[in-house]
Amino acid sequence: MNHTYVILILMCAMIGGILPSYALETPVDHEAAQISVQNVTIDPEILMKGDTGNIVIQVRNSGNQSVAIRRAELSCEDLTILNDQTYESVGTLGPGNNMKFAFTIKADHGDGTYYLKFYLDFMGSGSLRYYIPVTVESSELQVSVIDSPDTYTKDRKDQIHLTVGNPRKDSIDGVIVTPKGEGITSTQSSVFIGKLEPNGQKNVTLEITPHNETNLTVDTSYKNGDNKHLVSLEVPVETGIRNVRAEPIVSDLDVTRSDDFYTLKGNIVNNGLEFAHSIVLSVGSPASSVDPSPAYVVGNLQPDESANFKISLTCPGDTFPLTISYKDIEGDSCSDTTTINLSHPELNSFQKKREPGLFGVSTTLIVIGIGIILILGIILVIARKFNSGRKISGLIRR
Repeated sequence: MNHTYVILILMCAMIGGILPSYALETPVDHEAAQISVQNVTIDPEILMKGDTGNIVIQVRNSGNQSVAIRRAELSCEDLTILNDQTYESVGTLGPGNNMKFAFTIKADHGDGTYYLKFYLDFMGSGSLRYYIPVTVESSELQVSVIDSPDTYTKDRKDQIHLTVGNPRKDSIDGVIVTPKGEGITSTQSSVFIGKLEPNGQKNVTLEITPHNETNLTVDTSYKNGDNKHLVSLEVPVETGIRNVRAEPIVSDLDVTRSDDFYTLKGNIVNNGLEFAHSIVLSVGSPASSVDPSPAYVVGNLQPDESANFKISLTCPGDTFPLTISYKDIEGDSCSDTTTINLSHPELNSFQKKREPGLFGVSTTLIVIGIGIILILGIILVIARKFNSGRKISGLIRR
């Protein structure tokens, strides 16, 4: 009978809230409801086949009581979890606190989207399941030639222009372009680009000097997360004669003599496809340049650009060499020489042509001809008048 009263008193006390709250066991379902996944980071965001990636999952206890977690695991049928047993024993997560779980995965299957299951097992009973999508996409960096010589000059520096593009949906880091090849000397050992955003691209200019016909290999290395990748591009290098170099030539030559010296005038034009630098025109033996116009300094000429020049000289002979000295875009010294004929200027290359007069006859000859005709006309008029006077005198005498 006494036991019956005690039981009744305890039941009434529980109903009335007399006993303290810690004496009540928190329901298992209530524990699970307190825990939620707050954030998931995947590095790299998109994996390539064979890549390893890091996944960090942050959970939070949003309740006001501690929750005991027995274990945590990440699983997937297609991707490998490299540290699947790291969280066999976890512990307690206090109210208002966060806890992070880090896993390493390997993309050992082909392209696609895979769902990883994150699982928390609580001490009492119950669990939390959360699915994480992971994308595997194996598009590589794209390297292409946008401009290069059709023919390279042996032992001469040339430029090749490349573009490096990222067709992926995530950024890539540490992009480095390295040229190499047997029989090739490169000005740069490598070119650092760094980070390339999704669908971004960068242009790269390489300066190479081929010593024979060969292949240029352009290695482009980059990182997707912590994973190193490499793409290679083969570019044929054919050597031969190129017609794109600087080519200054003279034209419209005009040689005149005054007193003790000659004056050579003309035009110089860069007929090539590259810059000509530090152009100087000078005469060689047996000629000697003299004041007021000795060796003529032209300076720089762009392709198709021209300039006038004038050189004063003395020459005991009939011919002398005219030398054009200049530097190409690489700074190498170059020169071209042409022979100038003083006795027969018409034999000079690019001799200035005299302007023709009427019907192809020079103006001077036309003037002389008109003068002769006028003189003959005057003589004829005078003769006719003289003859007429003689006839009149004869009639009078009769």
